[in-house]
Amino acid sequence: KKHFVEDVGTVFEIYNNAWQYNWGFVPVTKPEMVHLAKALKDIIDYDLAYIVYIEDKPIAFSLALPDVNQALIKVRNGRLLPFGWLKLLFAKNQIDRVRVITLGIVKNYKNIGIDTVLYYETIKTCIKKGMPNGEMSWVLEDNIRMCRPIERMGGKIYKTYRVYDKELS
Repeated sequence: KKHFVEDVGTVFEIYNNAWQYNWGFVPVTKPEMVHLAKALKDIIDYDLAYIVYIEDKPIAFSLALPDVNQALIKVRNGRLLPFGWLKLLFAKNQIDRVRVITLGIVKNYKNIGIDTVLYYETIKTCIKKGMPNGEMSWVLEDNIRMCRPIERMGGKIYKTYRVYDKELS
C-alpha cells in the first residue's frame, strides 16, 4: 500500500512483457495503467496483490479482488442515499468470493511453477480471510500453462467465450 505508485510501474513493465505473446494483445500505456490502478485502489485488498522478485528483478505479479458485486447487489435500487450506503457497508464484510483479475509472468520465467505458487498463496490468503470461493478472469483456452495448474487445484471451466472472425469483402 505504501509503495502503490512504484508497484503500479512494476506491474506495468511485467504486464506488457508477459502478455505480448497472447492473442489480441495491445500494449497498455503508462497513463492507462495509472488510470486503471487509481480506479481499483479503493477495492484492492493488498494481501491479495503479489509481485514476485528474483534477485531484485520483478518477474511476475498477480492481483485478486474481492467480488464487490456480492455487496452491490444488496443495494437493490442502485441508490446509496438515504440508506443504501449502510447496506453496502455491512455487505462488504460478507463477501466470500474473489476474482483473480490479472496475472503475468515474464517469458523467461514461465515454466518454473511461479503461476502455481501465486495461485496457492492467493487461495491460502483467501481462505484465511473467509473468502473460500473464487474465479479466474479470462484465461485463453489454449493457454495450457495456466489452465493445467488451475484444473489440478480443482478449478473448473464454467464459461467459454469465443471470438470468431470472417473476412468482409
